[in-house]
Parts: sequence; C-alpha cells; structure tokens
Amino acid sequence: MEGAMGSDAPLMQIMFRAMLQEKSSHYHERQKKMPERLWALQHEIQVVKAQAA
Repeated sequence: MEGAMGSDAPLMQIMFRAMLQEKSSHYHERQKKMPERLWALQHEIQVVKAQAA
C-alpha cells in the first residue's frame, strides 16, 4: 500500500516541472533581451561622452 505522499508524488513532480519550466522560460527571455539592453546602454554612454566633449 502506498502512503499519502506516495500517491501525491506524481502530482508534485508535475508541479515542480511546471515551476522549473516557467522559471527557465523567464530567464531565457531575460537573457535574450540582455544584448539589446547592453547595446542601448553603450549607445547612451556614447551620447553622454559626445555631449561632454
């Protein structure tokens, strides 16, 4: 006979996998946007340098 935890194990695995997938997707999206943000910051730095000169 399985205990209460044994019968809930598959459901918990599904929940943990869903949470992991959600976090993974979130970080992947942030990682994809990072080069754009870095380029924008670099451009802003160049503008500030040009104004200061």
